[in-house]
Amino acid sequence: VLAKEHDIIKAIDFVWTAKDISKAASYQNVVPVDNKNFTGLAAGQAAGAGFPFSPSASAAVKEVLQSEDINIIKLVNDIIYSASKNRASDIHIEPLSDEIIVRERIDGELTEARRIPFQFLNPVIARIKIMANMDIAEKRNPQDSRFDINAGEKNLDVRVSVIPTINGEKAVFRLLDKSSKVNKVSEAPLDKNDKEKILKIIYKKYGLFLITGPTGSGKTTTAYSMIAELNSINKNIVTVEDPVEYKMRYVNQIEVNQKGGVGFPDALRAVLRQDPDIILVGEIRDEETARIAIQAALTGHFVISTLHTQDASSAISRLTDMGIEPFLISSSLAGVIGQRLIKRLCDSCKQPYAPEPELLKELGLPAGVNFKFYKEKGCDLCRETGFHGRISIQEILTPSRNVQKMIIEKADAAQIRNTAVKDGFVPLRMAGLKKVIQGVTTLEEVLQATQDI
Repeated sequence: VLAKEHDIIKAIDFVWTAKDISKAASYQNVVPVDNKNFTGLAAGQAAGAGFPFSPSASAAVKEVLQSEDINIIKLVNDIIYSASKNRASDIHIEPLSDEIIVRERIDGELTEARRIPFQFLNPVIARIKIMANMDIAEKRNPQDSRFDINAGEKNLDVRVSVIPTINGEKAVFRLLDKSSKVNKVSEAPLDKNDKEKILKIIYKKYGLFLITGPTGSGKTTTAYSMIAELNSINKNIVTVEDPVEYKMRYVNQIEVNQKGGVGFPDALRAVLRQDPDIILVGEIRDEETARIAIQAALTGHFVISTLHTQDASSAISRLTDMGIEPFLISSSLAGVIGQRLIKRLCDSCKQPYAPEPELLKELGLPAGVNFKFYKEKGCDLCRETGFHGRISIQEILTPSRNVQKMIIEKADAAQIRNTAVKDGFVPLRMAGLKKVIQGVTTLEEVLQATQDI
């Protein structure tokens, strides 16, 4: 008796979409996978080999049933578990011409985790698509999805992107730990003065507070810490995000649906009819969103949002480039944070050293300055990297009267920045040097993070 195709797909989904990795395969029994573990499977000993198919069964279903094996399940589970254990934020499963390379992004840098024989690309990608409820037959177009999974003590929200390359399909996972706590601003490991400035701004009744920086600089985390600080049963807080990354109690979180025709502007207009006190807009991407956010800030709402700019003063130029009138920016802007994430030295193995005079000069420090500097060494705790985790460095621009005047006069970012410095603004590089002097990071890290400013 031959099963119908939809019954086969349903059976695959039932068997291979376990939401808890520990239920699919015990980690204690999973040997770290490398080439030598697959000799049997490579020889064609996959579960289901030679299974009879009805003529109507799709090629994709055949491929999965003929190649899917507990080893493939263990392999994919182990890739996710190992990355989670290593504190990775992303996993890249990339096909080369003759093998598959798996890389993990740890503390902002991609590092090689393992290599897998090329013949397991299709089974691995098929397994990933089944877990993420993607179309396993679609191999020509990109696909995006997500799934939840338990990895040890972590409850992960995994965002999946699969895209075709010339060597085959590549998969990228973004790992979000749903069990991790979002720190309030008052609890965050920030400089005391910075913390006081941020708290003073976010407790205003109205205004626009922007967080700027390149991709991967921690803008979303900073925005969530502000919402966590403000979160109260006595306030109506609404967020418009793409996507929602962390769920928060008492916060009304809306996920935009670009494919369905509901973007940030439409969602934001709807939110304004919901009697909000505080609004978080995931990102200001266009003039329409910017204009609605500013109007909301001017009419009694406190609005938090992010922008992709290199520093705080450039956020003002970005808004004017979008077509927003300078007087509206000057009237609505409560503050701007420019930030970067830099690697934190491992406390177990960092060692003092004397930096080269040229490096001190490049960072604006006089030669022979009487500070103790540290550099990385490497130990078991930090996996021989010399670094363990990342910290944020921030510059906080609170528009003074002089800065507001410069905005109205359409001054450029450099002029606004220079005026702000005269009024007490601490630039990002100086904020980074404070961390160097405290022995938290290296001069090289600060220089690399701030070289484009």
